Amino acid sequence: MTLVVETPTWPLHVLVIDSPTPLHRGSPAEFRRRGISLSRSVSGFAALRMLAHEPDSVVVAPTDMTDMAVLDFIEIVVELAHAPVLIGLTATLPDGLVAEGLSRGAAGLVALPLTPSRLASAVGPMRRGHDHAPDVELTCGRLVLNAAEHRVLVRGVEVNFSPKEFEVLQYLMLGFPKLVSLDELVRNFADGDPTHAIRVRITVSRIRTKFALAAPGLPPIIETIRGIGYRIAG
Repeated sequence: MTLVVETPTWPLHVLVIDSPTPLHRGSPAEFRRRGISLSRSVSGFAALRMLAHEPDSVVVAPTDMTDMAVLDFIEIVVELAHAPVLIGLTATLPDGLVAEGLSRGAAGLVALPLTPSRLASAVGPMRRGHDHAPDVELTCGRLVLNAAEHRVLVRGVEVNFSPKEFEVLQYLMLGFPKLVSLDELVRNFADGDPTHAIRVRITVSRIRTKFALAAPGLPPIIETIRGIGYRIAG
């Protein structure tokens, strides 16, 4: 596989403040495949010190952060550090807090615990100009995916995919040559709900069908490791 990255500020650094609520589900590799480098800060004050060294970070401030009031923290970060802040929604959510947080400069909302897909969706609209997803071309054998142009070619034949199908295929290609577990795909593309694993299986099945129609006679491009997950064939 070849990976061409033209923008050096990828992945985006996201700093999450500790709180009593579980902060995230998913491994660092899963977040990185979504263009996110995730780190934690033990407190709001520690996060402010970290921002001095990571000025391009996005901050997630849980509504139940304990060392300082979340509204005060949002205001300080926006005015002094000039960093975008997402309000991390938890079960501890006083009436009016979200509206007040947005009025003080918060850039948006994201529910905790964070998942790679949930966080990627939240930071997408507020990426700074130099932090947009780089033009990435992935090549796995006879398969080429161009993220910037939203194009997939198999032996030179273009195959059209829905946005969700494209994202799942890209995720599998980013994992090449390793296997990607079904659990990992569920966390990223089915809201982490194991009862929705069928959604992932249906999406993979549709991808396979489109490849078969576009390039009949080719061996399967996506291999199934029964009971475990999927892998792009070499």
